Amino acid sequence: MIYLLCKSGHVVEAPPMAGGSTQPSAILEPTPTSMPSQPSIIPQGKGICLLSLDGGGSRALSQLKILADLMHMMNFNAKEDEIQRPRDVFNMIGGTGSGGFIAILLVILKLTADEALDVFAELSVKVLDVPDLDVATRGAVLEDHVHGILEKHELEREKRLVEINTRPEDCKLIVPVSYKDNVGAAYILRNFETRQEKANNLTIAQAMMATLSTPSLFPSISVVKDFSTFEFVSGELALGNPAGKVIIEAHAAFKPEEHVTCILSLGSSYGSAIGMSMDSTPPGWNHNLTRLVINSEQKAEEIDAQMGHLGIYHRFRVTQGLEMIGSVDPGIILTHTSVYLTDVSISRKMELCVKSLRIRDGVVPLEQLVHSGGKALLPTPLPQATDAFIMRKEPWEFIEKALFGGEETDERRMLVVTGLGGCGKTQIVLKFMRQYKEKFSKQFFINGSSEAHIRADIIRHVRSLSIEHSQWDLDDCLLFLSQKTSSAPRLLVYDNVDDPEIDLLSLIPQGDGCVIMITSRNYLLGDICPGSHLKLDKMSIDESLLLLFYPQAQLDQIEAESKEEAILVAEELNCLPIALQQARSYTSQTRCSFGAYLERLYENRKKLLDRPLSYSHDSRNISTYASFAASFERITVRDKQFLRLLSCVHCNEFPLDLLNDAAQHNFSDYETKYHDHEDEIKSGQALLKDIFLLNGEWDVTNLDDVILSVRNYSLINLLTGVGTTLVQMHSLLHEWIRSCIPEQELVTYQSAAVLLIALGAREDPTSSARYLAGHVTQLSSIWDQLNPNESEAFASILQGCGSFQDAVYLRERVVTSLTGRVDLLPTSIIDAKALLASTYRELGNFTEAEKLQQEVLQSKREILGELHGETLAALSELALIHRELDQFDKAEALHQQVLRLRRETDGERHPETIKELSNLALIHLHMGQFKKAEALQREVVKSRKEIFGKFHPDTINASVTLAVMYRNLERFSEAEALMLEVLKMRKGTLGERHPLTVDAKGHLSTTYRFMKRFVEAVRLQEDVLKFRTETLGTRHPSSLEAANNMADLYHMQGRVQEALNLQEDVVKWSKEALGEDSLGTAEAMITLAEIYESLGRRPEALTTIKSAITIIIDVLGEEHPFYEECRALASRVRPSRMRRLIARLRALVCRA
Repeated sequence: MIYLLCKSGHVVEAPPMAGGSTQPSAILEPTPTSMPSQPSIIPQGKGICLLSLDGGGSRALSQLKILADLMHMMNFNAKEDEIQRPRDVFNMIGGTGSGGFIAILLVILKLTADEALDVFAELSVKVLDVPDLDVATRGAVLEDHVHGILEKHELEREKRLVEINTRPEDCKLIVPVSYKDNVGAAYILRNFETRQEKANNLTIAQAMMATLSTPSLFPSISVVKDFSTFEFVSGELALGNPAGKVIIEAHAAFKPEEHVTCILSLGSSYGSAIGMSMDSTPPGWNHNLTRLVINSEQKAEEIDAQMGHLGIYHRFRVTQGLEMIGSVDPGIILTHTSVYLTDVSISRKMELCVKSLRIRDGVVPLEQLVHSGGKALLPTPLPQATDAFIMRKEPWEFIEKALFGGEETDERRMLVVTGLGGCGKTQIVLKFMRQYKEKFSKQFFINGSSEAHIRADIIRHVRSLSIEHSQWDLDDCLLFLSQKTSSAPRLLVYDNVDDPEIDLLSLIPQGDGCVIMITSRNYLLGDICPGSHLKLDKMSIDESLLLLFYPQAQLDQIEAESKEEAILVAEELNCLPIALQQARSYTSQTRCSFGAYLERLYENRKKLLDRPLSYSHDSRNISTYASFAASFERITVRDKQFLRLLSCVHCNEFPLDLLNDAAQHNFSDYETKYHDHEDEIKSGQALLKDIFLLNGEWDVTNLDDVILSVRNYSLINLLTGVGTTLVQMHSLLHEWIRSCIPEQELVTYQSAAVLLIALGAREDPTSSARYLAGHVTQLSSIWDQLNPNESEAFASILQGCGSFQDAVYLRERVVTSLTGRVDLLPTSIIDAKALLASTYRELGNFTEAEKLQQEVLQSKREILGELHGETLAALSELALIHRELDQFDKAEALHQQVLRLRRETDGERHPETIKELSNLALIHLHMGQFKKAEALQREVVKSRKEIFGKFHPDTINASVTLAVMYRNLERFSEAEALMLEVLKMRKGTLGERHPLTVDAKGHLSTTYRFMKRFVEAVRLQEDVLKFRTETLGTRHPSSLEAANNMADLYHMQGRVQEALNLQEDVVKWSKEALGEDSLGTAEAMITLAEIYESLGRRPEALTTIKSAITIIIDVLGEEHPFYEECRALASRVRPSRMRRLIARLRALVCRA
């Protein structure tokens, strides 16, 4: 049914048009005075919007007219698919009496405001305002009318409220009704379930009738619940204005921390106040409603006062024009409502309301709204800082310099602090805010967890400054903040902006009116201001100790034993602040020592690091592991797989180029392969392809996406390595991720990790190769489960990095595994033995090496023939073993034989022929035949230049060997010139930090040492030592050699104390890395003994040199040619012979 508003002010039924249509030709209503200019009505924020509808009988038509105009403004210029209904705009709609009926039309029947106006106008004319009906008859008329409404909108009579609302995000309905026998007690009808109360699930029809069942006009509605019958009547007798109830219900239905954007309260028009009447006629009841409406308005004033200047409460109701009208005529109500809406002040209020609904910037949390309202709008308070704050010198100075240092500038001062969850970002910023409070006119602390929170906090802060700002939206606030103040600048802190989807720059004021600080787990956020990006990491050891012993301020007052235990705890927790705080809290509460805590940590790591911090001020980081989980759960499945894979290898220095190398080999092609892949490897291969291939194809940009994603939460760090980028993960995070891998998936992840590392074992060195040994060692617990292919790959990596003992262990396992197998090629076991023999040689176990190599050579001859390339390579390897045994005549004879055969089979200029010529040159060098050695090596260099070119690695390597020969011939100038040329070429082709470039520096340093140019030698050697320590660690054989040479140079330069300090460390590290009984350790001890001797500490020198000789004798064994000489030297150890003894031992060790 359609009604028209006539010039007389009455509503009449529209006449039928052609074809039976009842659409009006015109609707005589005023147009709103102004319209919003935005073309789109898609909401920007996610604030909660609430609509409250008062009771008031037929007078509620004015509410619908106001709502219809407001929705018209909302939808102005909207596209057809953007048109919104009230239930699309408001998160909750509540009403009492006739307002409850309208709420049901809007929420359950999903009507537009105009459609609801038509329905309610018809209800008023045909039911509410019909005279001369008794209660029972009017109730029957209402029931029929309600059923007609439902039928018209295709809803079954028995359809219930809760069945309609199937999605949690749908608009929620609340309708307060009263018990017949206790009108003052409200019962809430809802279209959703709550945790506190099960819904009394009335039918829609029952709900519509109950909210209109005013006593003396309609009968009560009976509902059976739990075998009892309840009588419900309209709730407007007790609650004419339900706005307060709507706020309370929203607090229960939504999260308490959800922010409210808008509360729209629509009241009914009213006449003069009179006393209550029991007249059951509509005119009599309308007089009663007038009194109720006045009470509703008093409630509205209370709510308005409670809202203060939040700017979220919008109240509309017709205030003039109906005072003297006794009857309630729909036409008159709509006329006066239209006049009310033309008022300029009302039009402005409507525009502000529409703007608020459009932008949806949350302003105040429901929690505050329910308990304290907004009478005194306060800015977001600062979180409470930890009591145990430890000043971190370097980060603090960085912050001060970024925000206060440097020249005066008109540019905005900004700082971004990023780091892993729990590293102390927020705490150091809070300390800064408190310490420098006087430097800023205002400090705003903004919750950066979501865009909605950021918008809400900015608006909240600005509106708190003055009532003049109470209607400002975000753009107004940002513009205001961008302006300079007459005094000090404002400080804005955006805390925990972790979501990479947030467009933060659009939420930061432009200009230089504010100083900006941002904390985030998102490392990439630092690109906003690269020069002021503080990458907050773990604490230093001293800072960690101060935290563990807090509040004790002086470390020198702590007992040595307790301090040592605390250092171990700090190292075990990798100095992560939140983990240290947990340790401090636990030891304080349980009164256990740090040593006892460490034991507990070893046994129950997960339990301790999952343990919430007592009295924590920050619920986001209640424990170390909870902090990790908060980041981990936000990344994609593929990102999680990537991190789980990394958790199966070492937490430091994972080379990203390895992934590219592995992909190029199809995640399956080993360098050395003895047998086909097994099922475990196939599952690992499938996982690698799942993570790193997209549609079966490798694309490095897909890897870039994964890296960017996990760096968004600072779950990894990237470091610059030599020729590759390295991934680093905090050790505690690394352990936690691995512990969270489902047990049934762990084998697959380990298999994938083994396969990935094994694919890095290549004959031609890659940029990744030097970083793989640590990852192989990390997997040592499953070495015994490896198949021969994997064991060989791991052994190759370990041998390449100097871990010969472990390489021997793995290659012995390979030989044992392959022995007796009939499903392999005949040469497989021979190749495995050949590799084992070469490892024995590298380890110094020459007897075993020779024995095994003889067996290999014999087998190669039998299977492949005397002249086969592999047979000749085996013969050359045997010659190298003889050279190591100082059996130079045998070695020379074999090299001559191999050289002759190579020339016959491969030709004079074949690379293998030239390589053999170089081996022969080295034999002459060891035999002291320097002239012959030089002549042969010159020929090698010449041939390689002709074949490969001057800049080929093999040519350069040959030049290095020739330079060493010049040095032994004491032709230092030629040696220097050649090494300078080598160094220049390696810098040009490989770069400053390539290992081979650094090796060239080491050779040049040694040349300068022989030339007694110690200053230049020291400068170069310090570079070598620094590089090897940084890239390989202090305990790598190459690092130990560099440190030994460095100490030797300090000694020669007269810097004896520095030499002693360094060499004592070298001996210690050599014992840890190479073993107590190794020639490397013995050589380090000889250098240390020499330093002791020069310091006059002869007893220590004697003890050290005797230990070194014992090691050398044990390592060489009785069959070694130097064995007897070493025994003789051991018997002649005397203080007076110390220097000659040291010199002889040096020579023996170098040759051995």
